[in-house]
Amino acid sequence: MDGDAGLGLGAVGFIALIGQASLNGVLVLSSILEHRRGGRELDDAIRHGCDERLRAVSMTAALAALGLVPAAMSHAIGSEVQRPIAVVIVGGTLSACLLTLVVLPVMYRLWAQAVERWPMRRLAPARAVRMVASARRHPRR
Repeated sequence: MDGDAGLGLGAVGFIALIGQASLNGVLVLSSILEHRRGGRELDDAIRHGCDERLRAVSMTAALAALGLVPAAMSHAIGSEVQRPIAVVIVGGTLSACLLTLVVLPVMYRLWAQAVERWPMRRLAPARAVRMVASARRHPRR
């Protein structure tokens, strides 16, 4: 097979990977939010939420990665069809696991601190429209 077919099959693996990575992220965030609703402080909720989901996220990534390592390293007949999907899923699950357990909690912490510092004020829709119209009539130079 030529390289174009490998790209298409790698894209199929990437679509499967997106589903798994987003599910892991949802699990971690829901656990963190559950602890926040339970009254824990921000850092404590993040730590406990990630600890609760560490096993599920790491076992999912390990199972997918270790199960597809033989397909990713194979050079047998027909392996050029399996290899692109396997390489994408092996590399993607390991990096998604790292992102889910390290980057996601850090980003959530930064976002939660920003929301606590600068609470959003809701404008009435009519007032917001008047503000935009006024800004268009009198542009700053």
